[in-house]
Formats: sequence, structure tokens, C-alpha cells
Amino acid sequence: MIEYITTWATGIGLMLLVIIVAIIFVRFLFRYKISEEFLEIYLFRIIPLLKIPYGDIKEIYQPTLVESASNFAWHCENKFHYKRIVIKRTKGMFPNVFITPDNPMEFIEKIKQNMNKV
Repeated sequence: MIEYITTWATGIGLMLLVIIVAIIFVRFLFRYKISEEFLEIYLFRIIPLLKIPYGDIKEIYQPTLVESASNFAWHCENKFHYKRIVIKRTKGMFPNVFITPDNPMEFIEKIKQNMNKV
């Protein structure tokens, strides 16, 4: 009986450890870079994943909870349960891109400023 309880406790402890490590690791999964012509998204902070020209961005905003559950989108999020931003593109197989920058409202303003320059 004691072995059975010990096995369960070990299993639960390992699952909690995996969850905690995943939450910490996912923070470093994506990086967002705002340049003069593009919004760039990097995987593991070094591998270019997406390059979105400002001319291809139709709309950028914070989505509702229902919109956040969209499965037909690139989910480039590096935080769990954080304010997301949706970028609606004019073209692409997945026209929506979800991201989670550190300061969402400031990020949206910077993107909109660059969109107006193009």
C-alpha cells in the first residue's frame, strides 16, 4: 500500500515539475522584433519564423475571449493566460497571428505608427 502511494506522489510531483519548467521555458520560445518595414517573429529568439510586412497587416487589436480560441491562426505566444494581440493579415494560409508581447497596448501603437509610415 505504501509503495502505491509513493508511486502516485512521485508521478504527481514529476508532472508538476514538468508543468513549471514548461511555463518558464515557453517565456523564451518567441521573440518579437519591430523593424521599419516588418514585424518579425523569431523561434527560440534566433530562428526567423515569420516576417510580416506592415502593408500586409489589415488590422491589429486585442481580441475577445471567443476570438482568442481561434484554431485557424499562428499562435506565437510566449506567455500563458496573458493579454493577446491578434494581427489580421491580408494574405497567407493562416491570416491571423496571435502574439503576447510584454506591453500589448504599447506594441499595438508602435505597429500602427509603422503601418502609417508605409
